[in-house]
Parts: sequence; C-alpha cells; structure tokens
Amino acid sequence: MFQTRLEIKILLLLFVVLVAAFGAYLFITVQNETDALHEQNHEKSRVYTETLMTGIRNVMLAGKGSFARSLVDEARDKLTFGRLHIYNRDGKEVFLREGEGVAQTTSNPHLMQALQSAMPVVVYHSPEMEVITRYEPLVNLHACQTCHGSDHLVRGVLQLSISHHYFENKSPGVLREDIAGVIGGTLASAYRTIETAGQNKLVDTLAAQARQIPGLESFQIYDRFGKLQHGDRASVLPESRILSTIQAGQPRTLRSGQSRLIRLVPLRNEERCQLCHKEDQNWLGVLGTTLNAGGLTKKGEDAVMDFSANLGRAISAGFRSIMLVGKGGYVRNFASDIQQFSFVEELKVFNRDGSLRFVNEEPKNRPVVTDLLQRPREMEFYENVNNEEFMVMLTPLLNDRQCQKCHGPNHQVRAIVEVSSSMVPINAAIRRHTIRTVVIGVVTLIIVALVLHQFMKTVVVKPIHVIGEVASKVGSGNLNASANVTSKDELGELAQRMNEMVKGLRERFRLEKFVSQQTMEAVKQSDAQAIRLGGERRFATVLFSDIRGFTSFSEKVEPETVVRLLNEILTLQARVVKKYGGDVDKFVGDELVAVFLGDEMVDRSILCALEIQRVVSAQDRDPGEKIGIGIGINTGAVVMGAMGSEERMDFTVIGDVVNLGARLCSVAAAGQILVAGDAVSLIGDKSRFACKSLEPLRVKGKEMPVEVFEVRGVESGAA
Repeated sequence: MFQTRLEIKILLLLFVVLVAAFGAYLFITVQNETDALHEQNHEKSRVYTETLMTGIRNVMLAGKGSFARSLVDEARDKLTFGRLHIYNRDGKEVFLREGEGVAQTTSNPHLMQALQSAMPVVVYHSPEMEVITRYEPLVNLHACQTCHGSDHLVRGVLQLSISHHYFENKSPGVLREDIAGVIGGTLASAYRTIETAGQNKLVDTLAAQARQIPGLESFQIYDRFGKLQHGDRASVLPESRILSTIQAGQPRTLRSGQSRLIRLVPLRNEERCQLCHKEDQNWLGVLGTTLNAGGLTKKGEDAVMDFSANLGRAISAGFRSIMLVGKGGYVRNFASDIQQFSFVEELKVFNRDGSLRFVNEEPKNRPVVTDLLQRPREMEFYENVNNEEFMVMLTPLLNDRQCQKCHGPNHQVRAIVEVSSSMVPINAAIRRHTIRTVVIGVVTLIIVALVLHQFMKTVVVKPIHVIGEVASKVGSGNLNASANVTSKDELGELAQRMNEMVKGLRERFRLEKFVSQQTMEAVKQSDAQAIRLGGERRFATVLFSDIRGFTSFSEKVEPETVVRLLNEILTLQARVVKKYGGDVDKFVGDELVAVFLGDEMVDRSILCALEIQRVVSAQDRDPGEKIGIGIGINTGAVVMGAMGSEERMDFTVIGDVVNLGARLCSVAAAGQILVAGDAVSLIGDKSRFACKSLEPLRVKGKEMPVEVFEVRGVESGAA
C-alpha cells in the first residue's frame, strides 16, 4: 500500500508538472495562433469596411445617392465571411437586407385554388380571427415574362386579411371615401418604394399599373411646388390645392361632381428618401388619384367585398410595378407600409409553389452605436448569434468636408458601418491545433509514467519500503530493527539517519526508567525549549516509605542478595504507587518518595500505603529476610520543578511539607503508617479509615508540636 501511494503521488506530481508545462506551451501557442488569426480577420474586415465606405462616399459625391442601396446589397452578396449592417446618425439600421427568402411552405386549399384558377378567392368571416381574407392571384403578364418565363399563368398569390370590425356601422358614403383613401395610400407606398430603389424615371410603370384598378381614372405625381411630374396631364389640379395639402400635412379627399373622389396624399421626406433629397425638406410632393365611385354604392356585405377587392387590386398594382422596375426585393418595404393600415390584419406573398416569400428582417438595435456617434472611434468585440460566434467591427463613416455640401456641417458622423466576421473557421482551426497538442501531451505523459514507474520500483520505492518496514517495527516496540540500504544518495542517508534515530530511541527508552513521570511530563511540555531551573507552587501529597533494619541486614548478607531483595521490594512499592495514581519521584537508597496530585490525593496515598504494607508483609521470604516498612504521609504546598545545575538537574518537589513527610517516615516503625494532621483533615470520608491520634511530634524548626495520626486500616464496611 505504501508503494502504491508513493507511486501515485510521484506520478501525480509529474502529471501536474507536465500538465503545467504543456498547458503553458499550449496556452502560448494557441494564444499566438489565435492572435494571428484574429489579426488576419480584423485586417480583412477593416479592408472590406474601408473599401465599402470608399464606394459609398464616391457614389454619394457623384450625386448618385440612390445607388447606395444597390452598392450595399452587392457588398452583402459578396461578403462571404460575415454580415453587414449600416446605422444612420440616429442609431437606426438602414439598408436592410433585401431579397427573397422562403420562410415556410403552406398547403392552404384557398391559396392552392387561387393559384390553379387564376381567380381571386375570398374567405369571408373566418371564425377564428373574424377577418376577410382575399387571395389575389398575380397573373404572369407579358411584361413579367422577361424575368419569370412564359410557362405558367400565375406567378404567385397575395394573401390580404382585413379586420371585419372596421366596417361596422359605416355608411356607403364613408366606405367610398375609405376606398379612395386606401387606393391612394397604397399607390403612394408603391411610389415611395420605387423612388427608394432609385428608379424614379420608371414611375410611369406604376401609373400604367394603377390604371388597371377598376374605377381609377387618373394617377398623378406633383412636386413640392405643385408642378405635375408624372401621370395624366388631362386633368391637372391647381397648384393651390397641392400646396394647401402639403401645408396641412394630411391626406385629403375632394369631391368632383357627384361620383368622382380625388384623393391627395402628401409625400413625406422620410429617412429612406434622404439619400437623394436634402434633410431640411419635410415634404417631397403629393400623389393624387381620381376615383369614379359611381359604382361603389353597395351596402352591407357587398360593400365590404368591394372594399377588399379594390384594396387587393391596388396592392397587386403596386407589387407588379415594383417587380417590373427590377426591384423585387423592395416588396418587403412595400408590404411593411401596407401593414401599417389599421384595418389590415396580415399581408403575405406566396410564390407559385405555395412558399411564403419576402419575409422582413427585424432591424438590429445596438445601444453602443449611439455612443460611437457621439465619440467617433473604431470598436471591436465578440458576440454570439444563434450559437455562432462573430467578431463585430464598428467603423464610423465620417461627415467629411466634401460630404457637408449635402449633409450639412452640424454632425461629425454620417453613419456607422458594422461588419461581423464569423469565428467558426477560426475557432475550428484553434480547436484542431488544441486537440493535436493535447494528444501529444497525453502520449508523452503515458510514456514518462511508464518509465518513471520502472525507475521508482528499482531506485526509489524499494529503499523507501525498507525504511518504512523499520519504522513499522519501531512503532510496534521493536527497537532492534535497522534499515539495510547501501545506496549513497539521499535515500541511503535517510536510512542511516533512521538507524541513528532508532539507536537514540533505545537509549532514551532506557533512560526513561531512571526518571520520574513528572520529569517526563516536564520534558514533553517544554517541546523544543530547554528545561530551565526553577519550579512552581503546587498542592500535593508526599509519601515516604523506608525499609526498617535494612542497613543492619545488608551488613549480614551478600551484596547480590541485598540488591535483589531491595529491587524486589521497591518494584512492589512502585507498582502500588502507579496503581493509585501516584508518581515515584525518586529512590534514595532503601527509601521511596512518591507524589500524589489531583482529586482525593490523600485518600489515594493512604490506600497506597496500606496496600504497600500488605503486599510486602505477604511476601514469602526466609526468616533472615523478614523486613518491615515505615511510611510517612503529609499534604500541603510544595515547590515542584527542576533543581540542581544547568548541566545536571533533577525534577522533584521540595518544601516544609516534604521535610515533615520525611520526618514522619523516619519516626514510623516497621509496619506503621503515620499521617500528618493536615493530611488527615483533607480525607474525603474520615469514617473510611481507622485512624488513631498519637502524641504530637516535636520537629526541629517548628515551635509547635505536629499533630500525628496512625492509620491502622480501612473501617469495616467502608467503600
């Protein structure tokens, strides 16, 4: 077990060291490679951003601001390693990604019916949503076939859902005005979308499509000065009406005769329009439509059906116009505008396979953009999008002096360009390198562990095992064991020191027999500090026992017999002292000195004395070896400590109490136990012992005689 633990510890230590070394190498290598790849990615993003911003500046300075969106869309298509976002100086995202995107495929039977029949399908009063849903087929006209081909009749379907609650309690006259407003608002949205796409020269396409709406007699676009720019010139409205509409800032519906409704919609200079138009212009012009409402006199459900039909046709006209000018991706913006109408619940566009198209993306919102607009600087950070990590670089597009001719000098930054680079290939490369390095490290660890295991068995573990066996034997009390290790290294030196230690233990064990227990305790309590001369006052009971007539006895017999008999008697007395919790302080010739401390020390000392008398007298000896013991006991304050010199000292007790105990012992006859009166007064249960008061003893140095008692035994029945 010792060998196994040692091997595990050394292997673990080596493993930790190697892991730390390989870990440091891995960290430095991976960090360097990561930094290099990040720098490459950063440089790639920076070059891409600078190129894009240079293109935007040149387009804008060339007076082709309408082409900025096309430039951004093309840049997005070529950005294979990440994503592109642009924020205006209000912190809002602009140039949202355009283009078709399939979100889901539907098997709606009404949608399929519209696709197959090329006729509108109306689902009235849907019980779940209480809406009117119209499926308006987008017919593949001759003009559409340039892009879509001629092998199909229907290009797709518009799904328009209108809230039925909108029509509650409305008269036919109000509904007629609402229809005029819806058609005008829809065509205005389509016009703004075409303008935003930079195709203002193709507005006539929208006018042509608008004339396909039943009842629509004219479609006109006026500029902000009231001049007609596009549309029918047969019925031009007075400039005053156009200017008053712009001044009011709200759509107006005018009546011309009994059946015609003229809808005027002011065209606000929105943020998306400011690429071409100056920011200080609030209005760009007015869109006007003239609707012959003579046939729109129906009531109830028929009026509702007419309303949804006219709205569907208007939206279809706008959709076709946007597609015909080659900006199909801008249908997203057009759809978003239509959904702003309060009565429109939902507007979707499906292709001829029944798949949902033109799903608008939500613009990003970055609070940090606002800070960059105030304090222009380049910023780089990392983020996770759909469990994919990206490095994001934000770069301000400054409002240079040349740009201020159009944008004005009141702001420092025109926009913030965000380029997000995917970290997937970089992280994959780092992961491959990390795995390769870890595999090499693990293989190296296994080889080193095998070599070390064999080395430890022959050079390290075996000598330590020998030393461990010696330590185990010494722990079990065998002080004759020795470690036989012949190597001259540190393990050999350790074995030699172990042998020296065992030798010292043998010597110490032998020396312990020559000192008292108090001496041993004093040595233990002193720890590494030397024992100093001196003592402390303690309350103790001292017991002196002396062999009577031993001097004359030793003169009559051989010395070997004297020593044998003395050792036997002292051994018996020492065992009894230990039995009753006392400590043999010293042996002085044939005299024993014992000390008792703690609770009931007087009782224990008297019981000890009685037993000493009993066991000594009970020994079966030759008539010439019959001897007796005289015992004296006293209790009081003594000084306990080291006495003697620095070179040779003895841990013992001294004091008047000790002297009196010795005096009582010298007076006591063989078999007699004398106890001082002070000790008798401290007996816990005085009825326990048979004590007889003797004549007071006069002691040298004391003025008054000392009260003395003889203990003859334990009272019958006493515990």
